[in-house]
Amino acid sequence: MGMDKFSEEVRRGMFEVTQVGEQLSQIIHQVQALAPRVLMVNEGMQAQATGAEQINQALVQLADASSQTVDSLRQASFAIDELSQVAVGLRSGVSRFKV
Repeated sequence: MGMDKFSEEVRRGMFEVTQVGEQLSQIIHQVQALAPRVLMVNEGMQAQATGAEQINQALVQLADASSQTVDSLRQASFAIDELSQVAVGLRSGVSRFKV
C-alpha cells in the first residue's frame, strides 16, 4: 500500500509538472506574440515624440515671430506719432502763410 501511495503521488506530481510546463509554454508563446506589437507601440511613441518636438520648435519660432511683430508695431507706432507731430508742426507753419 505504501508503494502504491508513493507511485500515485509521483504520478500526480508528474501530471502537475506537465501542466505547469504546458502553461509556461503558452505564456512564452503569448509573450513572443506580443513582442512585435510592443515594437510597433514603441515606434509609434517615438514618432509622436518626434512630432511633439517639431511642434515645440514651431511654437518657439511662432513666439519669436510674435515678439518681432510686437517690436515692429511699437516702432511703427512711434514713427506714426512722430509723423503726426511733424504734420501738426507743418500745418502750423503753413497756416502763417496765407495765399
